[in-house]
Amino acid sequence: MNRFVPGIILSLISISLSVLVYGCSKGTGHQDMNPGDKKEFDINRVFTVAVSSPDSALALIDSAEAEGNLSSFMAQLIRAKIYFNPLQEDALVIKCAKDALSMDSDELDNHNRIVLLRLLGNSYYLSGQYDECLKAAIEGGNVAQSLDSLGAMGEFKFLTGECQMRLGQYAPAYANMEYGIAALSKENGCHAQETLSHLLGEQMNFMIEDGKYLEAIERGLVREDLLNRLAQDHGSSNYLDQQFGYHFGKMAYLFMKVGDRPKAGEYADKFWNTAYSRDPIGKLRILEYCLESGRYQEALDILGEEDFPCSGDSISCDGEYYLRLKAEACNGLGEGGKGYSYLKRAMVISDSLARRTDKERALKISDTYRAHEAELRASKAETKGARYILYMIIFLAICIILTLGFSFYYIKTRDIIDKNRLIEMGRSDTEKYMRLLQSANARIRELDPKESIQDKSSETDSWQLFLKLEDAMDKEKISLDKNLTRADILDLLGIGKNRLGKMFQDIGGDLSLPSYINGKRLNHALWVIAEHPEYTVNEIADASGFSNTRNFHLLFKKRFGITPLQYRNGK
Repeated sequence: MNRFVPGIILSLISISLSVLVYGCSKGTGHQDMNPGDKKEFDINRVFTVAVSSPDSALALIDSAEAEGNLSSFMAQLIRAKIYFNPLQEDALVIKCAKDALSMDSDELDNHNRIVLLRLLGNSYYLSGQYDECLKAAIEGGNVAQSLDSLGAMGEFKFLTGECQMRLGQYAPAYANMEYGIAALSKENGCHAQETLSHLLGEQMNFMIEDGKYLEAIERGLVREDLLNRLAQDHGSSNYLDQQFGYHFGKMAYLFMKVGDRPKAGEYADKFWNTAYSRDPIGKLRILEYCLESGRYQEALDILGEEDFPCSGDSISCDGEYYLRLKAEACNGLGEGGKGYSYLKRAMVISDSLARRTDKERALKISDTYRAHEAELRASKAETKGARYILYMIIFLAICIILTLGFSFYYIKTRDIIDKNRLIEMGRSDTEKYMRLLQSANARIRELDPKESIQDKSSETDSWQLFLKLEDAMDKEKISLDKNLTRADILDLLGIGKNRLGKMFQDIGGDLSLPSYINGKRLNHALWVIAEHPEYTVNEIADASGFSNTRNFHLLFKKRFGITPLQYRNGK
């Protein structure tokens, strides 16, 4: 759902970055050009052209760079901006941003470095490369800290939290998100407040995925108050109307999830009162509420007759998502055949996306191989002659060593035999003392049972605690309880949270409580699918202890490589 954030947010970020890039370019200048040949390059005009014709904007950049009116650094930075928005070509953004960051240019100051790292981190995140995104976010936070820029620090901290959330590091993820929101809350100005509104919305999405609907509602009320202040301070605008529309649709859905239908209806009415609701794309923001409240026909009307409400490549996450929504609406109306048709097409798109990802990965590896192949051949040619000489030196050295070895062998043989005898005697004595020590320890345990219990190894205790937990999981099925918390586990085992971490460390190394519980639930999900092939994904998730269907879907695919529906059809 993160790719479905209204386009106006990306446009706002684009304009802000454009101004920053323009300011930095004018401040630093282009010192690698001849003053007599340089013409003033209008960066603002390029971004204006990019809105309607990105290819024309890229052509302007190419011409300016070829004519010497634009440095290679600034050309790559502006290309990265255009590829990020409006083209949304994450792979090209990453390439351009990395090229610019690797350049030895006076224009690569900390301000431009922040711009590039923000583009790089966001593109890594949107393309699912969360480890790389985390590195970019941490580096960006360090640069922002050196500039004492609370706004930039807040954004990078929040991005760090988003990556950690995707990587399953939930505790530090929420902590970094809160840090980012707190930092931006201290910044004044319209841009900082608008960015803060966007981050609050993103945090709501994560809370929804985590099943924390009440917490998401609380965060939503904070965001609503912020939007009201923006409207009061700066007046109404298309941007604020879209933000209100997106927010009202999300709040209507949340209140449906917690069972407050009247409140949900109020927010749905607020949504329909915005101009954003009359936009074909804006209408999509109320879909979740319609499906949750059983208004399936209304959902189909919003989706329309076209397969994909959003323009663009139909073989995309958007295309798959909207087909699944249509399938859910058709099933709700009792049109199972039609719903199955939409779902089947969504699965085909999912398979195509997986194959496309594999192909892109293979091409990237191939390009890397070809790039290093020439260098490798040159290196081999340079070292070929030296290798033969080295082999000869090694051969002569081995001959000398063997000759010396055989010479000393006859001299040292008796000494070696004597030393071995002494070593063997010492080993026998050590074994005898060890047996005596073991007997003494056993006698001590017999005389003092309490001391014996306290002397048990930590690892043995960990295994006993783990077996107790396993017994509760297998017999009492506590993993199927949606409300199961870490505190419940600690009460069951009668230990503290530090001891729980030590237990998993002793028995599993990198095993953690969330991954252990999710593993149990996923294993149970396999049984549910086999025993109840008629269950929907929601019913499978519910029967397996998952409070959030989307989270179940992501975990299932991450572990088994296929979705629950693909697994059931394969069965």
